[in-house]
Amino acid sequence: MNLKLKTAKTSSPGKLIVHLIALTLIINPNGLVKGQDLGNLKKKGQVKITGSLNAGFNTYNASGAGGNMMPFQWTLGGNVNFNLYGVNLPFSVLVSSQNKNFNSPFSRFGVSPYYKWAKAHLGWRSLNFNPYTLGGQQMLGAGIELTPGKFNFGFMYGRLNHAVTDISLFNNLNNTVPVYNRMGYAFKFGYGGQKANISFSFLNGNDKLNSANLQIKQQTNATAASNQAFGVQGQVKFLKHFTFKADAGISIYTRDIEADSLQATDKIRNNFLIKTGIVPHTNASTRLSRAVNSSLTYSEPKGFAIALQFQHVDPEYKSMGAFYMQTDVEQYTLAPSFRFWGNKAFFTGSFGVQRNNLFKQNTSSSLRTIGMANLMLNPTQNFGVGIQYSNYGISQQVLSQYQNPNPGTPDFYDSIRISQISQSVSISPHYTIMSDRQSQVFSLNAALQNLKDNNNLNKGQSDYTSVTANLNHDWQFLNSNIGINQNMTYINTKTSVNTIGAAGYTATVSKALVHESNQTDSKGNKKSTRVTLNATGNYFMNLLDGNISGNTVGAGAGADFQFAGHHKLNLNLGWLRNSDKSGGTPDRNEFVTGFRYGYTF
Repeated sequence: MNLKLKTAKTSSPGKLIVHLIALTLIINPNGLVKGQDLGNLKKKGQVKITGSLNAGFNTYNASGAGGNMMPFQWTLGGNVNFNLYGVNLPFSVLVSSQNKNFNSPFSRFGVSPYYKWAKAHLGWRSLNFNPYTLGGQQMLGAGIELTPGKFNFGFMYGRLNHAVTDISLFNNLNNTVPVYNRMGYAFKFGYGGQKANISFSFLNGNDKLNSANLQIKQQTNATAASNQAFGVQGQVKFLKHFTFKADAGISIYTRDIEADSLQATDKIRNNFLIKTGIVPHTNASTRLSRAVNSSLTYSEPKGFAIALQFQHVDPEYKSMGAFYMQTDVEQYTLAPSFRFWGNKAFFTGSFGVQRNNLFKQNTSSSLRTIGMANLMLNPTQNFGVGIQYSNYGISQQVLSQYQNPNPGTPDFYDSIRISQISQSVSISPHYTIMSDRQSQVFSLNAALQNLKDNNNLNKGQSDYTSVTANLNHDWQFLNSNIGINQNMTYINTKTSVNTIGAAGYTATVSKALVHESNQTDSKGNKKSTRVTLNATGNYFMNLLDGNISGNTVGAGAGADFQFAGHHKLNLNLGWLRNSDKSGGTPDRNEFVTGFRYGYTF
């Protein structure tokens, strides 16, 4: 989305700062630029220009079912990056037969120059003060972080959301874009080192009432909101082997700042944050929610560790500075890990329980069990095997106040509505053969997954069992630059309706040709020509209830050229044939060709 700035009057110094920053920045389409160390400016070149240009086309032809589809497509693109004293300013252009897109430097740009313990943030930035206050939400504005010694301080002010006021654009975007401009600021203050530290953070966000398009506002019934979120984060290491970590937050969220000025609930009015005036306004739409994520870990240098984790997030916990998070959840987890057998074996695992409907507001409550075990064995340098097991169970119970109101009818309000157990186990051994002339790697990945439904109402209807196996052989001839890869695949899935599956084989052969030149490029690197040729073929059988229901046959070839240090050329072609023996779908042949050229500077 392009940034549009107007010379409208600003009502606060904060708005003026944001506008001045936006006017002086050149924007990068990706929106992110790493922090630049101002202390190294003298060591960097003043201006460096790098980039790439590329062009290509694809052809597609199909006969049989479906006919031709988009038989020819082309693309032209380029990327140019200007490096000014270590600050990157990238441009990108993409033009194709289907769409045209020019990412100018006026979309999203952010830079974080720093000098010793002081860092500034300008433009589009994504900061993390606390996962429950400011936790990754991108903000267009300005900020600063100071880390002198054991102290740390951070502040950020800017725009969290930019309202879309064009009704046609809003409808084309499926009504998923913001209705109001949302402004906010956040700060944090902390003290400590690696063994013990603590930090406090605060976020204040508000939607601007006059920023919404009236028609869009009426169409969506969207309301302007405000939010104040408070967080604490820290860790402490004690008794040599113990570490305690915690993130916690309290959010006071007003969904409609124009709601009736009815008093909020006693729980909210009696909160010290409101009593002290830190939160200025509340009404009937104000909600207070809490969240915490903590862990206590015991670890030893020899490789043994065990962690007890606890997470609790109230229903509808929201912070304008954080992305989506799972809410209405409480979870306890025990996670051990250890090494043994002379460090040739490593085990990690976890087991826990998770529940929802914490405030008993829903018609049902769910209890989940979560278990996982992972064992890695490496008895020799050439052989190793991994074994994984997981078990996830869920039980959902209808609350007593929601019993069937018609006693004379069948009781579909079973006290246990859902009772399912999902299990999976996999094994993945690998064996390597190495010599001066060749290398071979044999690997297998076999997995079994099962879902069992124990509910009497629909017992067996949701059951399924899936078996997958993948055997791979990679063979490299080092002196001749020839590679051969073979892969065998088997899939079988059994449901309450039928059994479907597939089995197939794929082989790929590649050959690399390299010619070294005595000439060098501008950077002093030798110019060389490298050609890589490859060919592939595959065959798959489609299975239905143990019978062959069809097959897929494919073949392809390709060539990659790299020459003169800056040029790359790629050619490829492929053929695929799908056959349905049940007679429901006509046979289909597909042909694909592709060409790509690229130049880097």
